[in-house]
Amino acid sequence: MNSTIERLLDYPIHGGVSAPFAGVHNNMLIVAGGCNFPDVPASDGGSKDFYDDIFYLDTTQPQNGWTKSFS
Repeated sequence: MNSTIERLLDYPIHGGVSAPFAGVHNNMLIVAGGCNFPDVPASDGGSKDFYDDIFYLDTTQPQNGWTKSFS
């Protein structure tokens, strides 16, 4: 892969996610799943949300943004 991305567009899930599955295939950055504490931080007793969404980003045209894959 010969693409260079200096800064990615913000991930579509507010606050991002931790522990997703991620990889690159045919110049597509694919991010699936993950979890976060969207409303209240864990240190303050917030509840963890889990996601099964799959998003991809074309690394040759990152300005087009993230696309949600159908499931």
